[in-house]
Amino acid sequence: MGDSHETISRANEAREPLGTSVTRGAVLFGPVAALPLIAGEAAPPPFLPAQQHAWATALQRTHGNQEVARLLSRAPSEHRAAPAACACAATGGSCASCAKSGSTPAPTPRAAEGPAVSMGPRSDELDDAPYFGPDAGAPPAAASKQMGCVIGPLQIMTSGTLQGGWNVDDYLSGGKSWGRVGSPGSAGADGRGFKVQLYATHTGDTSLGVSQNWTFRGANQVFLDSAAAYLGQAPGSITNGTRINEPVLDAGDHYASRGWNLLYGAKGGGGNTSLVTWADVPRNGPGAKGDAVFETCFYSFGGPCQQNSVCRNWTWTIDFTGTNTTNTVT
Repeated sequence: MGDSHETISRANEAREPLGTSVTRGAVLFGPVAALPLIAGEAAPPPFLPAQQHAWATALQRTHGNQEVARLLSRAPSEHRAAPAACACAATGGSCASCAKSGSTPAPTPRAAEGPAVSMGPRSDELDDAPYFGPDAGAPPAAASKQMGCVIGPLQIMTSGTLQGGWNVDDYLSGGKSWGRVGSPGSAGADGRGFKVQLYATHTGDTSLGVSQNWTFRGANQVFLDSAAAYLGQAPGSITNGTRINEPVLDAGDHYASRGWNLLYGAKGGGGNTSLVTWADVPRNGPGAKGDAVFETCFYSFGGPCQQNSVCRNWTWTIDFTGTNTTNTVT
């Protein structure tokens, strides 16, 4: 990636087509976000009706993203085959008594999304929800996630070859990109960017979650305004001491698949199979100066686990004013 002063706002990213990579020279705190994907590890699509989306989200938190993806992939006939719940069942009445009293049976909640979309009348009364058309087959069901436990401490690589033989590009999917990165298989300074890798040990399934936030300390206005542009906010809206959740990740769901991924074991198999890793490449432009204190956390899934989460603080210190080239992570 070059070192020009160009910035990219998140609002502009949202208008780019799926698969668009970041242009060179962008000021970044993480990878450019493409639209959320639905590929085995998907979160419920946000355009489902509110009540239906809440049901899918609750199911996701209980059983994992893959279970939601399985239900979202079911054909309409499969959902309609389930017996309808009776609207007056809560009062102890039967469906027969419901019919006598004039109550209407409540349909079983269902969520579906797929390539064939119909907006016509629906027997399940969810007329505004996309669903598989009559000729669209459902994809194979995915297995539910199992318990996975993270074991600390969470460690950081700031120099040398990345753990597991991975490179920083391996951690991105769905059209996200760091742009041009030199020596992507090693940690350390990269022009006005810095490549870091976080790693820990895990047991069980590859179902862990990740989160990241950062706080500015002693940052000048150029550094602060670059973060505002990254977040799609106005210049002057970010101040020192403000905690910022990484917008490419989902601060409300650490397990959501957002195309910036944890990786497990070693690249190509073999090696340390209990390894779990993640990487970041923050970057900025001329004139920026100050500290950004990052907090990165890995999360266990299911339980019981000895540790629900492990976290690591690390500080990116830069001074790109004048001819200065300070660029370190501690």
